[in-house]
Amino acid sequence: MRTPALAEKPAQRPSHWKQAPWEQMAQENPLFAVMTTEEMAGAPSAEFTPEQVETLFEKGRRLFRRHIAGALAHAPDGPEEGLIVEYGCGVGRMLNAALEAGYRRVAGIDISPTMLAHCRRLVPEVEALYPLDEHGRSGLEDGCASAVFSYAVVQHISELSRYMTAFDEMRRILKPGGLLVVQLNCTDFEGGDFERPGRTENHETFSLHFHPGEEEPYLRHEQDQWSGVYIGSDLLTEWLKVRQVHIASWRRHGSGKSISVWIEAKVVSDSASVGFTPEQAEKSRRVFRRHVAGALAHAPDPPEAGLIVQYGCGDGRLLNAALESGWRRVAGLDASPALLAQCRRQVPEVEGLHPLDAMGRSDLPDDCAAAVFSYGALARIPALGRYLAAIDEMCRILKPGGLLIVQLNCADFEVGDFERPGRTENHETWSLHFRPGEEQAYLRHEQDPSDGVRIGSQLLASHLQKHRMRVTGWRAHGLDGSMSVWLHAKKRGER
Repeated sequence: MRTPALAEKPAQRPSHWKQAPWEQMAQENPLFAVMTTEEMAGAPSAEFTPEQVETLFEKGRRLFRRHIAGALAHAPDGPEEGLIVEYGCGVGRMLNAALEAGYRRVAGIDISPTMLAHCRRLVPEVEALYPLDEHGRSGLEDGCASAVFSYAVVQHISELSRYMTAFDEMRRILKPGGLLVVQLNCTDFEGGDFERPGRTENHETFSLHFHPGEEEPYLRHEQDQWSGVYIGSDLLTEWLKVRQVHIASWRRHGSGKSISVWIEAKVVSDSASVGFTPEQAEKSRRVFRRHVAGALAHAPDPPEAGLIVQYGCGDGRLLNAALESGWRRVAGLDASPALLAQCRRQVPEVEGLHPLDAMGRSDLPDDCAAAVFSYGALARIPALGRYLAAIDEMCRILKPGGLLIVQLNCADFEVGDFERPGRTENHETWSLHFRPGEEQAYLRHEQDPSDGVRIGSQLLASHLQKHRMRVTGWRAHGLDGSMSVWLHAKKRGER
């Protein structure tokens, strides 16, 4: 397996920067961290020369003219009133270029307080600068930006979940019709053929890369702070599509073979359009009626009084089905602020929508819910610790007598025999699976966000007991033998 070519050959970086956080680089040599050329290698940590600043700004002007200015011509607002936000603004070289190009309202987001301080000093005309908190959120309001752009930022994010959090924040602040212009690393188009791309399998800390039509990977990429996620084009396209963002184009960053590409995308949703398609609504009703409604008949509170919570509510389709079924008090939890905002527009009758923090916790009080249900959410969690944290949160908010109704992937029941299950050995990022009575594993499963934890039934039952939860049944999701099953559990009485 070989290493793909990058768009620009960087100057020699300090070896410890491979694992160093961005704030440390900002404190040691902020200009070199932003622009890795020989002339910046010896730049000071604070007092920059006028020549260094001008060199930095000139590179920002060239990048802005070539890769961003043309796209911004299609923004929903004009240069005088539209807010343009840079995600990962660093010391402000691109924000300066945007101001010089006539954009009056520009703002920056960065994870480094040191970078933001330099940006405020070097580009005082910016409207505002926002630090990212520990959850990857800025202080900007939902739907406030006419356009968001980012250059040389997401390619340095070393974990897939944090990478997607960055895109989620960019989506959250974009208004309907807003533009997203992002440079990223993607090997799918390394050959230069955008009509016949390769294929990428993304995992939390590594990725596998395949040439078009081939079954064996030619590259396994291990992610670090400098050479981060190489995102798959299919994964990013589908992920944005769910959030009502359409990728209009992929284009190269430079000439020749390179993994550095740009996407131009647009928010296609209209904040005035509320509701689901008839097909979406009917499918959600079927799922709710078949797998959730019957169990809720045994909830400790009646439909007019009991709080029903969905963990991983997404855009609210199943919450809508719960309301249509007569449940008056429904609430949703999700890790995506963009999807929660969409849910609020689609299902305004919900009692509450609550974001999940980095530890998988919401702000709902203990013992408040008569039932918690989840469909399709656990199957996308790629790490065992985060998976069990999700279970912990569902159990925490359940009141005594409350019901847990969860769809999950469990290979123990894949043959359809709930009386004689197989066995699973779960590890943080992978699992081993054994057929009933056999000592040799028939499958090693590597987890990723599209095919996450396949939980062992014994481990899950034991973990639930710690929360005074008793498993009352396992049920097949479909008719055929499948690892997609539903767990039903009930919380015992007072502590």
